[in-house]
Amino acid sequence: MLLLPLAHAATTATLLTHGGLGRVEIQAEPGQHVNAEAPARLGNGRDEVAGTGDLSWARIPVTQDDRVTLVVGVCDDDGSDCRQLTLVGTVDNAARGRAPLLEPAPPDPATRPAGAPVRLYDFTAIWCPPCQRLAAEVLHDPADAERLSPYEIVAVDADQPSSWALKSRYHVTGYPTLLAVDAEGNEVDRYLGFESEPDFWRWLSGLDGRTPLSRLEGGPPADVNGDEAASAALRLFEADKPDLAARWLAAASGNSRAYHEARLHDDTLDAHADAEWMIANAAAGDWLYLVVDRYP
Repeated sequence: MLLLPLAHAATTATLLTHGGLGRVEIQAEPGQHVNAEAPARLGNGRDEVAGTGDLSWARIPVTQDDRVTLVVGVCDDDGSDCRQLTLVGTVDNAARGRAPLLEPAPPDPATRPAGAPVRLYDFTAIWCPPCQRLAAEVLHDPADAERLSPYEIVAVDADQPSSWALKSRYHVTGYPTLLAVDAEGNEVDRYLGFESEPDFWRWLSGLDGRTPLSRLEGGPPADVNGDEAASAALRLFEADKPDLAARWLAAASGNSRAYHEARLHDDTLDAHADAEWMIANAAAGDWLYLVVDRYP
């Protein structure tokens, strides 16, 4: 068995294989327990078993060198903290063997471009269906593990008091919110809600080249492009920085989705025409609440 590091304790997990089937054994450290009500998943990239708790009953087919991923919830016995662990290991003997499942090592910031995101904070809640879809279809899908491997993914339970300082620091008010930060903790960008897996990958693929929000705080330069100003304004509205966003929106122009959606965020504007444009041209998504709130 292998000790897996947590915030202030450890838990153990082993993948046991026999006759081409794999199962897991998990032992919580003293003072902790596996959350019997938390969603859990065990998969090999082709097959997946989902349930709750420790999944001791689960069996999945395995072959040599399969990459196996286990997602399980662990809580402190005093109820002060709960967290979701993602553990990954490789099958070394499908016929009969034992293999450790490890937490992926955090990425080395030195291997990323300066200012590029290295951590994704996943602000989530057990009662939030879009949060569970994002987790199941992307963040904890074994098939997506390699694409996500450059990032350290940190689940933040919105219902835990331990999350309040982080939510306040980054002005997080809705769920799910996926927050990308650089090595210094500066926000690069955020992904609100969950429309679809392709939409998420479009967002993630552009992160390295996206201007960190911290660099927008000086306001728009005199020669800013209208479309770029609109995109910056929308990002700042979504980051709950309305005063700064309004400055960028004043320099925006064009006929893009970002332009019309940003105008819907600004309560000082008559945005009837923008609402009509979004209804006619944009796919359903989290922008709909802006229209409903302003023009019920």
